[in-house]
Amino acid sequence: EQLRQARAKAGLDQNEHITEFTAYRFLKAAKFDVQNAATNLRNHGGWREQEGVEDLFEMTGPKAQAVLPVLKRVQEVYPCYWYGVDREYRPIEVKLMGRLSFGEVFGAASQDQLFGF
Repeated sequence: EQLRQARAKAGLDQNEHITEFTAYRFLKAAKFDVQNAATNLRNHGGWREQEGVEDLFEMTGPKAQAVLPVLKRVQEVYPCYWYGVDREYRPIEVKLMGRLSFGEVFGAASQDQLFGF
């Protein structure tokens, strides 16, 4: 409840990506220090805005348009998929390393571009 009040006071309750579960994860990471969790949530929201994360999810905006062609090429040669989530709702990504050709991946994108993904 304290974190919910701190989120409302900081104006973080208006962000769609900050759900109750996300707030709980930040609270747990801050060892249940409400002020620290609220500060971390605020910093996280600022980072998402600065990096244009929402634009990347929606594939709009200049950054997403620059990344999209490279991302499509990498997805063609990098065999991986999302399986679902674990018990704590963390995403599970399966990477088929036996089918991976590093030459094709690095031919599709530079090392800096790959680290950006």
